[in-house]
Amino acid sequence: MQAGTRQSLDRRWYRGLVEPVLPTVQSALKQVEDVSGSDPWDVPRTGLGGAVVVHVARGFGSRGWKRSGKLAVLAVEAYNQRVFLGVPEGADRDALLERDVGRLHRVWSDLLKRDGALVGRVLDRMFASSPSVGDDQVPEAVLFLRGAVAAGVVAGDVPDPVHALLDRHATWLGLAWEAAGGSLDPAGWTGALRAVGLSDGAAPDQFGAVARQQASASLAPLPQGTAAELFESILGHLAPEQASVREPAAWEPHLAPEPSPLHRRPFADGTPLGEFRDRWIDAIEVSIQELASTDSAILARAVRYLHAQGGKRVRPLMVLAAAQAASGDPQRALAAGAAVEWLHQGSLVIDDMVDRAALRRGGATLHTATSVPFAAGVAAFVFARIHRALRGMHPAIRDHLVDAAAALAEGERQELHHTGDLSLDATGYYRIIEAKTARLFAAAAAAGALSVEAPKSTAKALARYGREAGLAFQIIDDVLDYTGDERTLGKVPGTDLRAGKITLPVLLLLDRVPESDRDRLVMLLGRDHAEDHLGWVRARIAEHDVDVDCIARAREHLIRARKAIAGLPGDEGRARLEELAGRFVERQR
Repeated sequence: MQAGTRQSLDRRWYRGLVEPVLPTVQSALKQVEDVSGSDPWDVPRTGLGGAVVVHVARGFGSRGWKRSGKLAVLAVEAYNQRVFLGVPEGADRDALLERDVGRLHRVWSDLLKRDGALVGRVLDRMFASSPSVGDDQVPEAVLFLRGAVAAGVVAGDVPDPVHALLDRHATWLGLAWEAAGGSLDPAGWTGALRAVGLSDGAAPDQFGAVARQQASASLAPLPQGTAAELFESILGHLAPEQASVREPAAWEPHLAPEPSPLHRRPFADGTPLGEFRDRWIDAIEVSIQELASTDSAILARAVRYLHAQGGKRVRPLMVLAAAQAASGDPQRALAAGAAVEWLHQGSLVIDDMVDRAALRRGGATLHTATSVPFAAGVAAFVFARIHRALRGMHPAIRDHLVDAAAALAEGERQELHHTGDLSLDATGYYRIIEAKTARLFAAAAAAGALSVEAPKSTAKALARYGREAGLAFQIIDDVLDYTGDERTLGKVPGTDLRAGKITLPVLLLLDRVPESDRDRLVMLLGRDHAEDHLGWVRARIAEHDVDVDCIARAREHLIRARKAIAGLPGDEGRARLEELAGRFVERQR
């Protein structure tokens, strides 16, 4: 151990918890340091969360914990650094986001397939342990320690009754730490306890003493051993650390704007696809609403706000049409359609935060209307509800959606990695849109078949259709970001230009413009207010037929999509899928 680390650890009130697992914590902190460039031990609370993860997994778990446990330690410690250091700007921000999204991808892929039931009950404890969860302020240290316990529970497969006790202990310990630092108020006290189904009418000047007493009492029913003894031992040393800038509340409830009346965007009147949509849209909307229903007034309002932003519901419609193309009843696919739609909506919330987008379908993005931490929490709640819904579906549907969610995270990571990267080629671009868009369309089409217990060959054919249709959809989406108008799109054009995304229109344009124009385009990529120069870019796109060639490529994918389902037995469903994919290419928004 380096002398600086030893001296820093000696000053920590929780050093007795960290010392037995220091090598594991140090390994994670080394990776944090490689990204941040600063000494992680300069930050308050360093090592505490990682040590909690390891002791929970090792002391109360029933399996080997090291592989998933090390990743959990890294995630918890990286979060702690961001709490106290903030998020950097520019290229450092992109690198940080890329790393975090990559970690999410690995965790999702590794855990949900292997431990879906375990993850489900951990999510239920975090998001459903109290009917009003989400309605109250929660102090940052409480949520931090509860998250560390939850990560350890998943890493070690800790039994649910033990998790419940540890969750309460983490709540009391977090309250005691906040009280010691002078950052705990009555709202935080009440909110933290309500979130785990507790209450205590202690006076503010007694918060610290009561919290320490209850933290100790909550350990008594736990299986006794080294871990419980270590958690008990640090309570007598609890003390505030050096002053630093930190938001005192990790969860601050925001009342999302009053949702506008649901704006349905119909297809052309009188078309078969429009009639299909009209036949099923009410049932689709009810299923979407039911999947994310909650007794929390705050979360319910945020969910209604996202729901009311509408859209054409092309993904759930694809699920239902696929069920019909497989000669099944679309009614049986409604739940899968709702899960697909919420996975899409949740990913848009994350996308908007990463892109710093202000508008979504003509209204303020959720993080703009409320706050970034609040929007992230709502997205996490939505993903938890999706996971709950998947438990009652065909296992293969769950696998498809888990794969799609992992692909969404990987696509986001790749896009961040290649932001402003002029070396990205068409193959790399297709890899990104395959992950970010096409995989979810493939999952939607396959889920329709699986909902009606169609043969595997039918599900595979529909997955191929969904992939090709999804590629066409995203290519057109990337073109419209340059050629569309704000009123029609429902968002500000030029978002990709400002974000520095290397999409197909940019790739083609870079190859075709003269050197002087190329230099100007390169200069605009990733520049603040780059959309102010969108008119110039649009003129170059039209001059060099970039939009025409992008649409031609989308039509090639449309042909492949239709070919993939040519042999399916359900004539009406197949025709609706063919028409739907055609709309992807013809659309103006």
